[in-house]
Amino acid sequence: MADSFEGHSFSRMVEKVSDYAIFLLDRDGAIQTWNPAAEAMKGYLKHEAVGRNFSMLYTQEDQQRNHPRHNLDDAAAHGTFQESAWRQRKDGSLFWALVEVIAIRDDNGELEGFCKLTRDLTNLKQLQETLAAEKERAELTLGSIADGVVSVNGAGLVEYVNRQAQRFTGWSQEEAKGLPVDRVFDIVSPGDYSAEETRLAQAEMSGKPPRTTRILRARDGTRHVIEARQSEIAGKDGEAGGMVIVFHDVGERQGMEKPCATRTAARTSSWQCLHTNCATPWRRSAPPPSCCRWASSAPSRQRRPARSSSGRSST
Repeated sequence: MADSFEGHSFSRMVEKVSDYAIFLLDRDGAIQTWNPAAEAMKGYLKHEAVGRNFSMLYTQEDQQRNHPRHNLDDAAAHGTFQESAWRQRKDGSLFWALVEVIAIRDDNGELEGFCKLTRDLTNLKQLQETLAAEKERAELTLGSIADGVVSVNGAGLVEYVNRQAQRFTGWSQEEAKGLPVDRVFDIVSPGDYSAEETRLAQAEMSGKPPRTTRILRARDGTRHVIEARQSEIAGKDGEAGGMVIVFHDVGERQGMEKPCATRTAARTSSWQCLHTNCATPWRRSAPPPSCCRWASSAPSRQRRPARSSSGRSST
């Protein structure tokens, strides 16, 4: 098989391939051919590889569990075997490889050997891991903010809902993903607003630039008055790639603002009282102001009688 391959024009084409290590194996997995890309990728020269079992290219763990033989048997049974896994170079370093083993049979269907193709995807794997880490970091950030965030793809299907959005809509990330956005982000028609919802919406919009204030109906029927902003995501060639909806609960915010305003007014009134009363000269006939009542409880100092030159007190 190897002799036939070496003399074929196909072998000359394989010699010029730079992205794939391509070589032949006999039925037991012994290496029969070795192209320049295999030398560059795996570190073995042709005379160092040909004749040895291809299991030398696997990690010690894979060799111990007889994984190389399993790959050949799977290819023989199904015609081909594919996987992405760690492979080992001559110097012991590892690289992430896309591997395919193809069974080669003669005209009578008898197994002659295998053709093995390997591509180094280490850089791609590192990029994927970096992107996955960035995605996880972004999701953690979005999950910690106070606003609800819903990401929608170009087909109008939900891609992501953060923790706050899950809380207000009642849909988890697993349940919401892939559903139409109007099912998860269910907006009530203005004609169905209650009197209180109308009041909250009008109060939120009064005296401010125009905002999108709507009623969000949660999965369990609970309704929230929300302020929402929608931004399109640019896709390829300037086409719309989807959108991001950011919203917060107006009723919840107004409920928080009222006690804050009350506390602020109380502090302002107390400060004004202290400033006004303490800045005014006290009159003997008037009691100390209530904000400085602590002064009235201080012990009074009695005037000592004057002493004469003889040292006796004068009456």
